[in-house]
Amino acid sequence: MKTGKRRTRGYILLAALFAVQIAAVFMLMARARWQTVIRRDLEAELIFRGRQYVRALESYARENLNQSPPSLRVLEEEKHIRRLYTDPLSAEGEWNLVMKPASGGKKLLIVPVSAAGRFLTQASIVGVCSTSAESGFLEYRGRKRYNEWAFYLGDSEEEEDMPPLEFTQGT
Repeated sequence: MKTGKRRTRGYILLAALFAVQIAAVFMLMARARWQTVIRRDLEAELIFRGRQYVRALESYARENLNQSPPSLRVLEEEKHIRRLYTDPLSAEGEWNLVMKPASGGKKLLIVPVSAAGRFLTQASIVGVCSTSAESGFLEYRGRKRYNEWAFYLGDSEEEEDMPPLEFTQGT
């Protein structure tokens, strides 16, 4: 009788191990799906936050004779934006600034926040874009990478192509 119980215990152990393996596979599948859901939510949040900055810049321009602010912090200090939002897709949370050259044209400069002071005499702040160079699930106005999703004054929410972007390193 002892040998019968041992054999049964062996089968129960094998069945339990098999069930754990199946559960692990399903959990890995669920994890991949949740990562996709989270990434899509972050993309939507990026668009929301970028448009909040555009609204704040529009408000600032209305009150200051179409001038642009010297920094994003001024938008918060003068109550044009409730708070300074972080970039939801970059590890540091920093934004790049979208600047329009004083010389005109359709080209937009993408400048790191740390280098903005060097460009303020030649260009004005008109928006923000992400610092993350990863590709998104969405394509925003003809662009796939997040650091090419520029949110700027004059940007229509309709699906039109992004104007040419020139990335600077602050030099």
